[in-house]
Amino acid sequence: LYQDEMQLAVHTDINDEDQTIYFPEIKTTAKDADTNSNISCAKEEITLVDTVSFKGLVPNQKYEVTGTLIDKETKKPVEADGKPVTAKASFKPKESAGTVDVTFTFDASSLKGKTVVVFESLAYKDKEVAVHTDIADEGQTIYFPEIKTTATDAASGTHYAKPEKELTLTDLVEYKNLIPGKEYKLTGTLMDAEPKNLSMWMAKL
Repeated sequence: LYQDEMQLAVHTDINDEDQTIYFPEIKTTAKDADTNSNISCAKEEITLVDTVSFKGLVPNQKYEVTGTLIDKETKKPVEADGKPVTAKASFKPKESAGTVDVTFTFDASSLKGKTVVVFESLAYKDKEVAVHTDIADEGQTIYFPEIKTTATDAASGTHYAKPEKELTLTDLVEYKNLIPGKEYKLTGTLMDAEPKNLSMWMAKL
């Protein structure tokens, strides 16, 4: 504080909380709870866990983080039962930096061949203070592979086979949305159509 160019008072306490402004930042890493990776299975119930790393928060204050699943292709929210798939977590950080998990449990049966990205928003006193919404961030991305098969008899080249003592069947598997460089295992099982009992034969790759 000055008067006529003369300093009358100063306040320069680096530890004064009333003078301190925080700029929160968040980053996230999403994984499937079963595979512990960013590869999931499009089935009726799955659980995804998005670990949110934060810094620049005020310790011992209440925050809420909200996650939304986004279809990478359409850039629109993923829906289950006609509603966007979201999840929330409230927490009070003991330190200004740390992590918190946001858990999604939902019906993913419609996501075969899809790729989804987790968007996160951090709120303090109902005001958004940080977001992480990078559609290209691999750490936020979950892949849902899809396979289709066409089985034929090796001798006839068709879906019809003679009931011989020994025969060879070939199942052509088409896949999509796999991650290049990852190792996968493909297992095939022959089923008895009438009745639908497990066949004695099993083919493995």
